[in-house]
Amino acid sequence: MKEELSMKKTGMIAALLICGILVLAGCGAKEKTDAQEAETETKLDSESLQELFDFAASFGGSAGSGLKSAVLAVDSLEWANTCDLQHQDPEEIQNTMKQAIASYSADEQEVIRSNFAAARTDGDAFFSNDDLTIDTFESAGVLERAQEQAEAEGSLQNFNAFFDNLDSVE
Repeated sequence: MKEELSMKKTGMIAALLICGILVLAGCGAKEKTDAQEAETETKLDSESLQELFDFAASFGGSAGSGLKSAVLAVDSLEWANTCDLQHQDPEEIQNTMKQAIASYSADEQEVIRSNFAAARTDGDAFFSNDDLTIDTFESAGVLERAQEQAEAEGSLQNFNAFFDNLDSVE
């Protein structure tokens, strides 16, 4: 009986030790879930970037282009935030942008670049709290969305990454 009790104690102690080891091993493990993995590996959305370029190609020098430029600035910021551009590979960003702009004629590319230059100016002024630009954003109906996007973590860095990479695309 003593032998049987001793074996049970030994078995229980071994089981407890194994459980303890498993618990401690589990505490140190940092496996990523699919959602966490997707979060850290945000991909560039080339389809919505193409839509952004389509919009930039759709106006230029026309009535209301100032308002459209404000919309383009906010759309660019939103895309940059969604893709978390500040943490993306600049070469990948530029390649994605090259593919987007390559489908346009030289004249259209000039319009796109001009409209994005105006959008960057608008965005820079917005981040500087320029009253006139804020009024323009309000008139364009994008002020609330611009404020939400500007409050996002890293928004200014994402915005600058968008335009710095676009400027690097030939």
